[in-house]
Amino acid sequence: MSTDWLRCGPTAISDAAVLLALKLDPSGAALVTAIAERTAAVARARAEGLEFGPEEFDDARAAFYSARNLFESEEVAAWLKMHRLTAEAVDEWVREDCVIEAFRRQVASDAVVEAEFRAHRHDYAHAEVEVFSFDTEGKAREFKLAVWEGEIEPEAGEVQEMTRRETPEEIAAALFAAAPGELVGPRETEEETHEVYRLIARTEAELDDDLRTEIGERLFREAVAAEVDRHGMEFMA
Repeated sequence: MSTDWLRCGPTAISDAAVLLALKLDPSGAALVTAIAERTAAVARARAEGLEFGPEEFDDARAAFYSARNLFESEEVAAWLKMHRLTAEAVDEWVREDCVIEAFRRQVASDAVVEAEFRAHRHDYAHAEVEVFSFDTEGKAREFKLAVWEGEIEPEAGEVQEMTRRETPEEIAAALFAAAPGELVGPRETEEETHEVYRLIARTEAELDDDLRTEIGERLFREAVAAEVDRHGMEFMA
């Protein structure tokens, strides 16, 4: 039996309509995946017996409300009423946030991140490149030849920054072995254009705070995705 779940002006939106949107709308599919990932992360963390302290919970609950500009008890009560939520439901959500963070600390600890960096340091090398796009492979190769022979200077390309991990596989090895100024390619893109890359500069990776965060987030996302894949996901209604 369908139940009205939301209202927009005079029109009621049923839970069946919401479920249909979750199944069919691309943004709905993304939300379903996010819910499944959250559920899988919580389940794995609790199965591992991961814990958090009362101070962490209190800080997380305060952060939850402050992120919504709710600072006074009256503001919180009004917000809960508007969203038809109980304080207990929010507390449970925040507890899940805390246990997910405990799972994150386990799978992306400093030691794990440092080991990942040591094992794949070359993947995090950084390149600044200038990208030239052509509508045919022939034009791209003519451009390269003209540059090599000194007939033209490579100008007006799009400057991009990328790590080796982010670089298209077809050109990654050549690009990160190239000397500054050297041209690599052409590479055919999914849009059927043909790109030539000129290396401007390349720097070796250092494990700074930004890269620690990037690696840690990727390891966490991979661990959560693996949990979803392990259990599978299906609609029950």
